[in-house]
Amino acid sequence: MSSHSDDSSTSNTPAELFNTRVAEKTGSPELQALVNATFRFDLSGPQGGSWLVDFRPGSAGVRPAEEEGTCTFAMKDQDFVSLLAGRLNPRMAFMMGTLKVKGDMTVAMKLGQALGAA
Repeated sequence: MSSHSDDSSTSNTPAELFNTRVAEKTGSPELQALVNATFRFDLSGPQGGSWLVDFRPGSAGVRPAEEEGTCTFAMKDQDFVSLLAGRLNPRMAFMMGTLKVKGDMTVAMKLGQALGAA
């Protein structure tokens, strides 16, 4: 009797994380002032897609990516979930090639600060 529930113990999909946790961060005036940039996420895998995370005052939020960001991050969908859950270290992921970054690395590091801020 395996009552198969697809609720893999709070393992969120990238879309859920972008629309909740990440979107909430973009609404913070303090983080908008700190970051003031856009980030494109290109995620591969069955739950992948492209999202634009906007930390600019006046246009902040998360939306489907139709334009380039100040920085672009490319990774697998499940690696993104692991990254936000704290199970994957961003520096290690970058060094191992799991996380690819195009654009200004200084700005990319600001996103890490913003998403890490509670």
